[in-house]
Amino acid sequence: MRNGTALYINTMDLIRRVRDTWRRDSEYSETQTLMLFSTLDLLVLDEVGAQYGTDSEQVILFDVLNRRYRDVRPTILLTNLGKAGMKVFLGERSFDRLREGGIWVPFDWESYCGKEAA
Repeated sequence: MRNGTALYINTMDLIRRVRDTWRRDSEYSETQTLMLFSTLDLLVLDEVGAQYGTDSEQVILFDVLNRRYRDVRPTILLTNLGKAGMKVFLGERSFDRLREGGIWVPFDWESYCGKEAA
């Protein structure tokens, strides 16, 4: 992007950054950290669904996704889950926000990760 801000981050790293704010000696507050993720011009979350699937994780993801939805900011989510699995993992509220105006783009070919170079 020539103009604007963008961040590519593993979803577990995003969750860890929010949780790190819960320590007493944290440099940033939870509000500041959520604002960072919420106000970027583009946020790309990789490995959605590779987390533990706890209620806490779901709430953190909802908070970020809902803020971005509310402010009409683009978000790209990358996952190995199918559409149904993504809906279960994120929860109904988050999935609804992604569905409205969102596009599901399946990449259903064989993974190239771990293959030897030809």
